[in-house]
Amino acid sequence: MKAVILAGGRGTRLMEETKTLPKPMVTIGEEPILMHVIRGLASHGIKEFIICLGYKGDLIKDYFLKYKNTRSDLRVNLLSGDVKVLNDGLALDVSVTLVETGLNTNTAGRVQKIGKYVQNEQFLLTYGDGVSDIDPKEIITLHRKSGAMLTNASKQVASRFGSMEVEKGGKVKNFTEKGSNDARINIGYFICEPEVFDFIEEDSDDVQWENGPVVSIAKTGRMFTYDHTGFWQCMDSLRDKEMLEEMWITQPKWKTW
Repeated sequence: MKAVILAGGRGTRLMEETKTLPKPMVTIGEEPILMHVIRGLASHGIKEFIICLGYKGDLIKDYFLKYKNTRSDLRVNLLSGDVKVLNDGLALDVSVTLVETGLNTNTAGRVQKIGKYVQNEQFLLTYGDGVSDIDPKEIITLHRKSGAMLTNASKQVASRFGSMEVEKGGKVKNFTEKGSNDARINIGYFICEPEVFDFIEEDSDDVQWENGPVVSIAKTGRMFTYDHTGFWQCMDSLRDKEMLEEMWITQPKWKTW
């Protein structure tokens, strides 16, 4: 199965880092978060990746073009310029297809533009800015049993905010402290049948995947969700990055490789 990774956004809530880097290239430990996503999926047997490029996509291309040499010991002949790789370092046995999907294209448009690379195959779609210990095979099992067109992973999370039930005139009827009112959120990791492309309009550059095609597919009754009870964390802010950095040093719960 091929994995499609959305990696074209600007990451405006992480501007301290993304002024000079695309968000998926912001590092956790010694590697970009994009590589954490790839390594996690590769540990479960996925070997082919399609990366949807946009904002500063040239830097992602440059990273992969230089990847093997920068991660390995080298012997360079200064006269001839010949380079010999002495070991493979941390290189992965995977292939990466890098696709220009547009600077300002929204996520549905990016998915549409990689259709020719997945052809008529089932594929996994995820984001390039979140990490998890999820096993895609468990989502695939549910997907196949249910006969779904689309299956995503979701997770029950505690709210970071308190909530209030307010009556007319501003009287507070009920107050719930943060953490006690859980919500189920989409964490990505979509298993997609080729039919999903039928729900993406021809010109979808301004359409968000989650608010356009996914809504339409859900109405057909052929979308299911897998309840992930393990670890998941996106990197939306500097606070998130710092938390992931600390976890990487102490206990990287998403590290399955």
